[in-house]
Amino acid sequence: MQQGATRAGRAARNISGTIYAFGQATPVGSAYDVYSLIDQAAKQGIDPNVIAQQFSNNPYNISYQEILSNAQTAQAGSARATGGGGYAAPMVTADLSDRINALNQMYDLIYRDLADLTQSRRGELEQAYGEQQKGLTGQYEETARALPLQYAAQGVGDSSYYSKAAGRASDIYQQNLAQMEQEKQGKLGELGKFYETTMGQFRAGQEGIGRTPRSITGTQADVQSAQAQLDQALQGLAGQRAGLRTNQQYVQALQGIAPSQNMGAEQLKKQLDELAVSSIPSFAKQTIGKGLISKSGQDQTFYTDYFDKLQQQQGQSLGA
Repeated sequence: MQQGATRAGRAARNISGTIYAFGQATPVGSAYDVYSLIDQAAKQGIDPNVIAQQFSNNPYNISYQEILSNAQTAQAGSARATGGGGYAAPMVTADLSDRINALNQMYDLIYRDLADLTQSRRGELEQAYGEQQKGLTGQYEETARALPLQYAAQGVGDSSYYSKAAGRASDIYQQNLAQMEQEKQGKLGELGKFYETTMGQFRAGQEGIGRTPRSITGTQADVQSAQAQLDQALQGLAGQRAGLRTNQQYVQALQGIAPSQNMGAEQLKKQLDELAVSSIPSFAKQTIGKGLISKSGQDQTFYTDYFDKLQQQQGQSLGA
């Protein structure tokens, strides 16, 4: 009752003036105006002690203790009306646009880096398969030039033996070319799948950022939490960008998309196998076999020994 009487008594004094609180100058016509400002600040959830400090310098000599008591009472009434306890924390609004823009810019940089990496790997694949095709063509051209000379030297240049050997060499060449092209397209498909999968993962993250409001209204703790989450997301994304070139997840995936080695050596073994069991005279087999081995670019000692053993096995088989 004493507090209410004091408040009523002070409020009756109609003295115009200005009160300075929270960085603002507010004109007041009576103590009622000051009490209203105190009530408003209290309902906004501002600490009663802060309210008392801000409004204690007033033209109506309302004391610090009285302002504190009024603020506490106003907040208690507001808490009861909302079903809460104590006083509510003040609400603030913060703009998050700068942080969201920085995240989107980082995504753009990642997309560019990923495209560069993928394009670079594609160039390496194209070059590797091009070199293999060039090597295979050179090997075939050498064989095509050597075969007629080798068979003619043995007096069988116009025979079916030569025709079969020449046809077999052409078939091997065409089959290897087709196999190389098929393998190349398969590797390029793997590379495209890697690019789309990785891009999809980043796009999903950016879509989540796109759903983030560009401003937030809440307590100071709410605002700081939202800002910290975006800051952490930016740091994590910067780390992922660096990882595109160093992280094993990406490096191993790209290195795994490598050109397959052409099986030209295996095809040569098949040619030697067929030559060893053919009906060509043995002296002609030896000459032609050595010519094939010499022109193949493979290990001369290994394949010479391999071919000799094939002929020995064939001779033993015929002798039995």
